[in-house]
Amino acid sequence: MTTVHAPQETHEPADILRGLYGDGIIGLKGAFPRDWVVRMREDIETLFAEAQQVPGGALPRGPQRWYVEVHQERIRGFVDIVTHPWFVAVCEAVLGPDYRIVEVGFDIPFPGAADQPWHRDFDVPEATTKGRRLNSLAFNLTAVDTIPEMGPFEVAPGTQWDQFDGCAKGMFEVAPIPQSVPRFRPQAAARCFFS
Repeated sequence: MTTVHAPQETHEPADILRGLYGDGIIGLKGAFPRDWVVRMREDIETLFAEAQQVPGGALPRGPQRWYVEVHQERIRGFVDIVTHPWFVAVCEAVLGPDYRIVEVGFDIPFPGAADQPWHRDFDVPEATTKGRRLNSLAFNLTAVDTIPEMGPFEVAPGTQWDQFDGCAKGMFEVAPIPQSVPRFRPQAAARCFFS
């Protein structure tokens, strides 16, 4: 696959940091053309079918929802993603020039999937809890147009700094701890993405 990038834009480190250290989420709509996204979806569907044939290959995440980790070379557009000017700018602004990519995976819901409960992708590292410094990132790339009826990505802005004492590894994976729900609900903001 040839490397494709959106027209070169300036990705200001100050804007990146303002967003990630503020709400905790930033995005870039239209980063890749629709035909590129269609090919990525084809790869996801193939890899998901393969993972279902291997015990433990597709991890259940609730009714009609699974998570699959993959080898990066199995995604035809992997190089396009990690060399995209915005991706590089975000990683370098937050993590510095020597950042590493440690996991590639996808979440795949089907009709009938329940809302995925709020969760954190990984525990909050000490650099964040004690030094208020982000030293890890999670990127999400949608392979479909997302409309409200499809359960769009939902975030609770500012919670990247929260600590969750009493939860395994400082995370909540099944549901937020009950005392946090009243604080998260008013903050929750759905994000719909269209190519």
